[in-house]
Amino acid sequence: MLRTLLRSLPRRPSVSLSSQKLGCRRCIWQLQTSWSRSASNTAPSAVGFNNYDEGRDNFSLEVPEYFNFVTDVIDKWAAVQMKEEEEEGIDESGLVNPKHLALWWTSDVRPKIQLQWTFKDLSEVTKRTAYILTGPGGLRKGDRVVVTTSLLAQFWTIQLACIKTGLVFVPCAYDKPDDIKRCLQAIQPKMVIVEEPDIEVVDQVIDECPSVKLKLFMPNDRYSHRALGWYNYADMYYTSPGKVEESDPTRSDDVMSIYFTSGTVSQPKMVPHTHASYGLGHYTTGKYFLDLTRTDVHWNLVQDSGWAKVAWSSVFGPWSQGACVFVHQMDNPGPEKVLRTLEEYPITTLCSTPSEYRMLIQEDLAAYNFHSLRHCVSAGELLNPDVIEKWEAGTGIVVKDGYGQSETTVMIANFNCLPVKPGAMGKPVPGYNIDIINDDNQVLPAYEVGEIAVRMTPNRPLGVFTGYEGDLKQTLKVFTDNYYKTGDQGYMDDDGYMWFVSRDADIIHTQGVQVSPFDIESELLEHPAVAECAAVSSPDETHLSGPVIKAFIVLAENYQDMDQEELIDMFRQHAQENLEPTHQPRKYAFTSYIAKTATGKVKRSVMRSTEWGSTAEHAIGTKVAKTV
Repeated sequence: MLRTLLRSLPRRPSVSLSSQKLGCRRCIWQLQTSWSRSASNTAPSAVGFNNYDEGRDNFSLEVPEYFNFVTDVIDKWAAVQMKEEEEEGIDESGLVNPKHLALWWTSDVRPKIQLQWTFKDLSEVTKRTAYILTGPGGLRKGDRVVVTTSLLAQFWTIQLACIKTGLVFVPCAYDKPDDIKRCLQAIQPKMVIVEEPDIEVVDQVIDECPSVKLKLFMPNDRYSHRALGWYNYADMYYTSPGKVEESDPTRSDDVMSIYFTSGTVSQPKMVPHTHASYGLGHYTTGKYFLDLTRTDVHWNLVQDSGWAKVAWSSVFGPWSQGACVFVHQMDNPGPEKVLRTLEEYPITTLCSTPSEYRMLIQEDLAAYNFHSLRHCVSAGELLNPDVIEKWEAGTGIVVKDGYGQSETTVMIANFNCLPVKPGAMGKPVPGYNIDIINDDNQVLPAYEVGEIAVRMTPNRPLGVFTGYEGDLKQTLKVFTDNYYKTGDQGYMDDDGYMWFVSRDADIIHTQGVQVSPFDIESELLEHPAVAECAAVSSPDETHLSGPVIKAFIVLAENYQDMDQEELIDMFRQHAQENLEPTHQPRKYAFTSYIAKTATGKVKRSVMRSTEWGSTAEHAIGTKVAKTV
């Protein structure tokens, strides 16, 4: 079998981050990727994106002086709906025409509630919500609103109401009072909106956040208690006349939203996005990456509202194409619940993180009937080849990986019109030009590892932010010599496919080489005993070398009762057979979970700190001091 042949070869070439050639291993990759080029893993694009080069060459997206996602997109789809209803008539059965659906919201937490809003409904609800903010709330264009709610339906209408009226929408995820305090002090909002159980948390810190003038809470029900100094959102909504005073139109370059980065290696940074950069820029996300049309029901498998992935795949991407956003607020978002949801609802497209896909493939996928599902994508961090293979075997669908950041829209992706090379990020999205550069900002040739950088001239990509709020130093660091520097390492192959190596800070420096943790993790995940894993550097207690590689492993269910020494011997043998000596873990640890951000990215910094303690900088910097 071809798979047996490929397993006898290195899964990925060893990479040197000093930009040395990959040398003779290039021929190995040519053999491996020749299978991908000849495989029939392409599919017709629902949006007609069937020729990559032509699509890039012909791509253009006009940016008007004034743009507002609600008035120029949501309201336009509502107008299309009304026109079609006039021409075609309204279905007497009462069933909603799928191409008119905008938001399909269901909940296990509130099991009696299920909403199906058309774009016309969404437009009307947004107007009523906008009145709350600008009428009794008294907010004006440019004022900031921090929202900490979970994935309630109102999360979407509040966001749209902010956009419509020119308010700056700021979603905020937090674990403890200090998190919300830092958010409020950094953002300086006029209003904060929370769910009823979070009232006490905000009240603990509100005296230290003087900018907040109005506090709204989402009640558990219409008859919830009244909290001193808080306004009940439901009371205000049900008395809203649904009319809002016309405000100054929003310019394309006005700030629309502020997002916090996921903070995988440092404290989260504030990323402002304009009405154009996200509101218009995610057109390419919805069309080319998500491959959406008006008849699609799209599920972004996320349970936290505070991150940019929600904006990508649950707001701007789908609605730019007139697709329906599906939301399932789950009380227990385990893999079985997710798979049952895919089976029970007419979900056609799925966006999930690699971590979630890794959990899903542990189940018996053949036991489910995904009768509507046609397109699956992954985002958040790199997707392991083993996951792609197992998901395809169980569903018949090849997961398309994509790459982007909170600071951008999707930059690099796999598309239906191109063969998928398992482990590759894909090719640049229309509107983006990507280079691999060295420390001197010089473009590197194929197969040389360097920093992934976005060309900002002659045409600045629409989806790239303009700079971090309150952090000029970091802004100047990432924008240099006409590039936006992502802080990620990668390389390009002969076919123009981009390959991710690692975050700069996650690179493991050991035995004189620099190793990508992804290479190690991908190979370990091939073993049936591994459900999840992460690789980091660790001190060498023998003092015979510098840092060594340590693998943290979450065991698959069938292996959890096995003797740990036997497991370690088994993993060492697996590593010796499939990884080069410099890439083999010297240490193994078993854990019940791998620390991740809310967006599913592995927080290797947590494990590095565990290993190095106060000397964690040894494992994070570009050079590693020998442990003595």
